[in-house]
Amino acid sequence: MEVPVPPPPTEAPAQLVRTVVLPHYFRDLVKLVVYLRIHVFQRAAQQTTKGLLTPVQVEDLHYFFTVLNSLEISRELKKATALDRILAVASDDARFHFPPPFPDLARALRNRWESENWGARDVKEDEGEPEEEILATLPTGRKRAAASPPTSSVVTASKRVDRRPPTTHPIYGEGGIMYGILHVMRAYSLDDTVPRKSARAFGNNGLVVGACWPLQIAAVRDGAHGVRVGDIAGHAEEGAFSLVVSGLYSDLDRDLGHTIYYSGSKSHKNDNPQKPIETAASRTLRQSIRTHRPVRVIRSFSSDWYGRPAAGLRYDGLYEVVNAILALNKKGGQYIQYRLERCPNQVPIVIDRPTPREVRLFEEVKLGY
Repeated sequence: MEVPVPPPPTEAPAQLVRTVVLPHYFRDLVKLVVYLRIHVFQRAAQQTTKGLLTPVQVEDLHYFFTVLNSLEISRELKKATALDRILAVASDDARFHFPPPFPDLARALRNRWESENWGARDVKEDEGEPEEEILATLPTGRKRAAASPPTSSVVTASKRVDRRPPTTHPIYGEGGIMYGILHVMRAYSLDDTVPRKSARAFGNNGLVVGACWPLQIAAVRDGAHGVRVGDIAGHAEEGAFSLVVSGLYSDLDRDLGHTIYYSGSKSHKNDNPQKPIETAASRTLRQSIRTHRPVRVIRSFSSDWYGRPAAGLRYDGLYEVVNAILALNKKGGQYIQYRLERCPNQVPIVIDRPTPREVRLFEEVKLGY
């Protein structure tokens, strides 16, 4: 299948307007990818049939692939943006002659997304905290303020492209707590040149109890959690892989450390006394009751338990989803509340992490490089 390469619009400016807005919602995400597909990818593809790309086009293509690499793929996104055809054109279509490293980048992305079945059966939380791992606003207090409506970050492509930190940087360099994560302007993204571990696994997935991260995107890099935004990641049939205890529904949930009472998505919004709202992400917890597969619990600084981390997030071990009950919220609407119990025969929760030194390092993350 082909990606049509239309000629540039006659009224288009001579140079691409290279300021875009990082989206928070699916519709905006589709608009961003389609915009970049038309104004960056398709124009570059057309140029490769005539000769070499200009430096500006190369720079914009780097940005385009940085955006693609940061996506949480889904079949809906694939269908709406023709991502599979884009990657096929960049990697294997003999009519176009993309210079290195773009064919390899496209091939690696396609292989990764195909191995994930284009996100067909993976489920992520569809409502979570503001995108603190996308915006450079580092939480450091014990309690967070009430969440404000998410806003968008403006990122200029020319300043974002291929701007990687020095390998010796203490935070973002090799061995640093943010290694493999790019921080340009006020946005974070995963570096596509640094391998990251898949979170699509049950159990500890190689993690040690007490491991901690300044931002959720770092937990995604290490395979602790499957999504950069949202509290639940899992499989529709096999159950939840991981769960972030964030205190988002503090009026409904209770975090007692070894026992967690966790409410499903949109529980506080429902006003139907006869039927709870159950999202796809919440249903993975119900599947976990059936399969008895343990769930990785990552506790945020904003949770309610006295032993919560002083900043960032911390891996506190494996929990079993024991049961679920129906309850009523303040509006009189039903919601589902799940009870999780920490699995036996694990090392104790390491409540003194992050250490004061680590908290100071977490503070330095927002300074960038």
